Amino acid sequence: MICALLQLSNKVHPWHSDIHNNFQNFVRSKILISHENHLQNEIQAPYQLSWFTRQLPFTRGDNLDPDEIDAIWMETNKKYEQLLTMHWCKPYFPNWFQGRVVRIVNDSRSMDFLRKRRDPIFYEWKERTVYFKRFIPEWIYNNHLIKKFNDDPVFHMEYENKSDFYKEHFYENPEIKQLQVSATHKQVLCNINLSDMLTMPGSKIAEKINSVFDLDINLEKADLLLKHWLDNNKKFID
Repeated sequence: MICALLQLSNKVHPWHSDIHNNFQNFVRSKILISHENHLQNEIQAPYQLSWFTRQLPFTRGDNLDPDEIDAIWMETNKKYEQLLTMHWCKPYFPNWFQGRVVRIVNDSRSMDFLRKRRDPIFYEWKERTVYFKRFIPEWIYNNHLIKKFNDDPVFHMEYENKSDFYKEHFYENPEIKQLQVSATHKQVLCNINLSDMLTMPGSKIAEKINSVFDLDINLEKADLLLKHWLDNNKKFID
């Protein structure tokens, strides 16, 4: 959501041309998508980024240095004049990262929403067995990459009850737990509470980002983008 919001600025390279040329189609095809099939249909960055991983438990690319990244990037990507955006879910930054960050804070008021929304996106239950959809080829967009690397995560587990599952994979998950407070790291220029995205107009969030990063996010489109995102997620909001 925040990556899409950033790309409403002319200073940021858009992942999809429709975000500027056909905004309604972008919303319809990339925002108003089924949560159950989210991993197959979410918008993808148009860059070759298989040299790193943005989510735990994978660590591929974490220890590369900036010079190595420059060489890898130029081999597989073109040069862009605009700012580039990318998701990052780990609770630390890799050695090579030299950019600037908008951090989404999993504040206490947003935790129920976050847990409920993650369920249909990332998991499928069959009796006591839970399947981790992001590790199963048929559930994800870039399933061709799975055969390319040696990462071999566990893709299903059994639990006696969901409370034990939530404790391990949500409340104690470092990608959740360690992002529950605002960051003071020098590269994090802007902290945004997830609960603010549930209660504030998109234009207010965009104004904050514009001010910090000197961007020109379209405020009218920011309001529409967040409104549609909220409509698509209203069943998870108490």
